[in-house]
Amino acid sequence: MKHNSKNMTLEDLDNRFDDLSTMIAKGFENVDKRFENTATKDEMNSRFNQVNQRFNQVDQRFDDLEVKVDNLERKVDKVDFRVDQVHEILDRGEKDFLGLQKRVQVLEKINKPQHI
Repeated sequence: MKHNSKNMTLEDLDNRFDDLSTMIAKGFENVDKRFENTATKDEMNSRFNQVNQRFNQVDQRFDDLEVKVDNLERKVDKVDFRVDQVHEILDRGEKDFLGLQKRVQVLEKINKPQHI
């Protein structure tokens, strides 16, 4: 008998190949049954289309929200501007009021009635 470098005969190698081929065959047993419940290509395309529709709806909602946020920012800017204007008017009014108050005090001192 001929031996290889690991002291195996050709018959031993044949037996090992048979064992290996049997193991591989067992690994493929019932493979067709494992894939019975998987979706078909059309079913998967339908599911992907549904997912794409949902993403499109979400994208549209985000776009709508962005528009609404932009509108709100513009409105807040307008309110801020108007508040600044009111503040300026009140500041001017306060200064005018204080000025008038001082003038009244001066006039009161000048025209203070004399007590007899």
